[in-house]
Amino acid sequence: MLRVDFLRNWCAWSDSMAEETLCESEAMRRFIVIELGDDCITDDPTILNFRHLLEQNGLTEAIFANFKADHRHDRHAP
Repeated sequence: MLRVDFLRNWCAWSDSMAEETLCESEAMRRFIVIELGDDCITDDPTILNFRHLLEQNGLTEAIFANFKADHRHDRHAP
C-alpha cells in the first residue's frame, strides 16, 4: 500500500486514477509487486482509507521526508 501511495503522490493521481492505472499498467503493477491475475488490485476506497490512516497519524510527511533524505545521497554517489 505504501508503494501505491508513493505512486499516487509522485504522479499527482486521484485515488480512482491510481486504481485505474494499476489495472492498466504492467509497469506500475511491477513497481508495487503484484500480478494482475494473482493478486487483488487495490481499489480506490482502500487507497483513500490508507491515505487517511497515514494522515491521521502524521506519517505522510515523515515517510516522504525520510525517503527524500535517503535518496538525496544516491544522486551524489560516484
